[in-house]
Amino acid sequence: MSVVAFLTRAKDVLGGSGEPVGSCDEETPLLDEGKSCDFGGGGSGEDGAGHLLDVKKLRVCFRVRGKEVRAVEDVSFSLGTGKILALVGESGSGKSVSALALAGLLSENAVVSGEVYYRGRDVLGMSGRALCHLRGREIAYIFQEPCASLNPVLTVGFQIAESVRRHFPHVRDVKARVASALGEVGLGVVWERVVDAYPHELSGGMLQRAMIAMALVCEPQLLVADEPTTALDVTVQKRILELIMKLRERRRMAVLLITHNFGIAAACADEIAVMRNGRVVEKGTAREVLFAPRDAYTRLLVACVPRLKNRPVAQ
Repeated sequence: MSVVAFLTRAKDVLGGSGEPVGSCDEETPLLDEGKSCDFGGGGSGEDGAGHLLDVKKLRVCFRVRGKEVRAVEDVSFSLGTGKILALVGESGSGKSVSALALAGLLSENAVVSGEVYYRGRDVLGMSGRALCHLRGREIAYIFQEPCASLNPVLTVGFQIAESVRRHFPHVRDVKARVASALGEVGLGVVWERVVDAYPHELSGGMLQRAMIAMALVCEPQLLVADEPTTALDVTVQKRILELIMKLRERRRMAVLLITHNFGIAAACADEIAVMRNGRVVEKGTAREVLFAPRDAYTRLLVACVPRLKNRPVAQ
């Protein structure tokens, strides 16, 4: 089933039927036998009442030729342990900039203000050393275009192992940890080939799985997935999304999903925040945003999603 068909099944998923998106490929199963993807799952906040991540009035400007160009303005959202929040919007709406600001990954000409708290710690006030510990170890990223994100002259195995050596310098058997991470993302049978391969030698689906293994090898509590299915065909997209869902359940990991595709958000997210021109114009549970959108822009985005059957659109 293609990603564009996800929305046609979202109503059943959000209604708590527990029906999986679809079966996985037999060669590299992503789900344990007899289990299904629970799209409504997820745990409570870190302390039972609070949130793993709290963002309040985030503002990002870039200094360009003596002027400040606003990219993000007054963005607020929160994310609990084991939950999935989808930031949805068109290209240039500020989704990726907001996500990069969470761990101080923006360029030097960026001016960031507001509040970002991770486990009660002020991220924007952290030192460079503290941020280095946070990145990868506690907050991990899956970036768009894995071919552009990986170093083309280093093997995939070396790049995954680099993260382990940085955050766990006392781990002796790094290779075993890398193999375990690759096995968890469905590459266990071919892990020896993957670790010795250069990025251009792997298919798009294998490369994205390797990127997920790299992000999760240090067991972070928050995964930021920025358009994780970009440039992949629809069948591979489906498997990658199912993989992220399965890992979220297994690890009780929070996921911030960046996407412009409402079909993906419908299939995966517990909550959705819609962004336009650097601002959040609407946020709520997936059911609220998809089936009772309040903002006119949100209604337009939902109406643009291709459907396999004629269904009423919220007016």
